[in-house]
Amino acid sequence: MKHGQEDNRVDDGRAFDAQPTTLAQGRMPVLLTEDELIALLRIPEISNATDYRNVIENLRRIHNLPCIHICKTPLYPFEAVRQWVLDKVEKERR
Repeated sequence: MKHGQEDNRVDDGRAFDAQPTTLAQGRMPVLLTEDELIALLRIPEISNATDYRNVIENLRRIHNLPCIHICKTPLYPFEAVRQWVLDKVEKERR
């Protein structure tokens, strides 16, 4: 690591960029914005809703989609969302 360079690692030792990353780059940030979450869950492809934020709100309220707030902005922890999806898939298989 270069002098003055920040060590950006998540708990398991994987490095991540301090700069925001986009889905187009193929990497996931630790915390997703609503727009990133909408793209990740492919809401525009599967929902007829005119406002995709309503779909996300429904998933939060009724289906316990993980969410935290920082400065009143909803953010979605990638790993928690990933586990939430896996749990939903497992329930569908039963």
